[in-house]
Amino acid sequence: MEGTVNGTKATMLIYKLCYQNETYANYTFLTLSFLLGVGGHEVFNSNHTCFIDNITSKSTPESVISSVSNGKLTFVGVAGIYLNKEELLSLLNDTGI
Repeated sequence: MEGTVNGTKATMLIYKLCYQNETYANYTFLTLSFLLGVGGHEVFNSNHTCFIDNITSKSTPESVISSVSNGKLTFVGVAGIYLNKEELLSLLNDTGI
């Protein structure tokens, strides 16, 4: 999805995976975090543990927040702008975790 955030052009990607077994969700979370290079800073949000990362790839600023809880795995990435913790948590909450 493409749009603007605070007047800056940005692209947002949302990945949501749901599992019947929380072990599979945790395993997938760790695997994808390793493959995507997402780790970042741990934050706590409404009984969910999340990780926030601001990364630069090929001179493009990106912000990523990821969460795993109750068999649900969610990654929200925004390319083209850095977002702060509150903005990323708001996007994550909007995905319905």
